[in-house]
Amino acid sequence: MPLPTCILPKADTEVTGAFLTLQPMPRTSRLGKPFYQLLLADVTGHIPAYCLKSRDNTMATLSDTDAVRIRGTVRLRPKGWCVEIHDAEDFWPQFSTLDDTLRLMSPSLSPRPDAVVQLKNLLSELTIRPLRDFVHSALTDDRIADPFFQVPASVDNHHHQRGGLLVHSVETAQIAACNPHKSDCERELALVGALFHDVGKVVTMDQDGRRTSTGYLIHHDDLTQEILAAHLDTLHHQWEEGCNALRYIWRWRPGYQGDRYPRLLAAGIVRAADQISAASDAQNIAFEGKPNWQHFATLKGYGPAIRTWRVTAP
Repeated sequence: MPLPTCILPKADTEVTGAFLTLQPMPRTSRLGKPFYQLLLADVTGHIPAYCLKSRDNTMATLSDTDAVRIRGTVRLRPKGWCVEIHDAEDFWPQFSTLDDTLRLMSPSLSPRPDAVVQLKNLLSELTIRPLRDFVHSALTDDRIADPFFQVPASVDNHHHQRGGLLVHSVETAQIAACNPHKSDCERELALVGALFHDVGKVVTMDQDGRRTSTGYLIHHDDLTQEILAAHLDTLHHQWEEGCNALRYIWRWRPGYQGDRYPRLLAAGIVRAADQISAASDAQNIAFEGKPNWQHFATLKGYGPAIRTWRVTAP
């Protein structure tokens, strides 16, 4: 992992800036001096850091993925570059825009760092202010963001590795955004709707790929709006029609309200994008290790078997 671009790899260089804290923990040096050890990260990379306990009490309150503004000095140690932190302050009071969120979105947040980078690139396309505020609000809610970046998307059929929910959500949003839409506005609604279409899984799946007690009782689709309720309430007051569009995207199924086709094209696009992402990964898993001449494969696991077929050129 590269160093953050804002940090010059030169000994005794002063550094200031905002970072996410990763893996903070109290330690004791070989000389018996207490200090805090952690990683400072942003979207471009991360660097080891330390702070003497006597210097800054802010460090004692830090937890994983907190945002801080620090002042320190770059040091070269036998194991490589690091930052000696002189003082730090909580950055959350100023952490108020989606741009801030994207700048501090470290690939280290997920077992799938590639998906974090893709997410950052995808969200940078958003232009509608209420939608940007909604996404920022949801992704800075630890109850949503922490599991969203970590849990699998299923028990054993598609994207079932840790971080799979993020991968599947980003893939679905990418597919949805690439489809033809009636307007740029509907494209952005489809992107956001696709990104959070499976957010209910943050409470129905655990990081080890097992269903939680909630997951055994309630389908994840029935939890989407409940989990996002506070953020949807703010969006409703900022842009009621856009909020209703997201609600409709997450609720629509063929036959919903007696309609054969969705009243909002984006709803059909998101549903199709979800199926494409899930089916593609399931087929990859089913054919893994199979010879090229084999055209049919079955993925067996929790729930009905998934039968797949691949066609070869003549």
